[in-house]
Amino acid sequence: MAILAAKICGLKDHLIYGKIKKINDVNGRLELVKKLPNKAKVFLDYAHTPDALLKTLECFKNENKKNISIVFGCGGDRDKKKRPLMAKIANKYCSKIYITDDNPRNEDPQKIRKELLKYISRKKSFNIGNRRNAIQQSIKKAIPGEIILVAGKGHEEIQIYKNKTYKISDKKIIKGTIKKSKHLPKKRCKLGLPFVSAKFLLRNLLQIELLKSRRSRSFFAQEQKLGSGPKVHTHFF
Repeated sequence: MAILAAKICGLKDHLIYGKIKKINDVNGRLELVKKLPNKAKVFLDYAHTPDALLKTLECFKNENKKNISIVFGCGGDRDKKKRPLMAKIANKYCSKIYITDDNPRNEDPQKIRKELLKYISRKKSFNIGNRRNAIQQSIKKAIPGEIILVAGKGHEEIQIYKNKTYKISDKKIIKGTIKKSKHLPKKRCKLGLPFVSAKFLLRNLLQIELLKSRRSRSFFAQEQKLGSGPKVHTHFF
């Protein structure tokens, strides 16, 4: 509507679209928080109803048909009928689903998660009550080009368990996890080689140094066996 209004006012297309690129995302509303080094993207959205979640995931489906992950839960003391609906939507559109706590309030958070998991395939579901851990795991397990949606709380920075309120920000968790991941040591490549002793390694290192210093010469070892003549080996020391 805004683009149409601008065109009616006589603004040129290049001016309109040039300004659109400079518009910042609305805080917690389909907000692209970070891009990972492997080109995976982490989005934050306030979607906490079936309709909102459906529209958000349909939007992502047009961009990435296969690799969409979601982190979400449902609030306690609220409309319980939406829980199976949201779970089914996530199961349809997402390849990995991290079920976590939203605002359990006076309900048992584990019970809420189990209600959601009934409608989600076990092969792609993760039951992680701690919201921080759930977000961190979704980022650590992201594959190249994946879209991760952290849904339900958006801009909110609190979480309610019974009569206690805790400070928590999905956005800060996302940024903090990605920042830390940049400093993690790279995993060593496992070659599947058998274990070798330090003595064996030292001997081979000495062999390499010996070969370097006398490249033009070959050394042969002779071994005398009982009842046999001298046997020549072409193995280097």
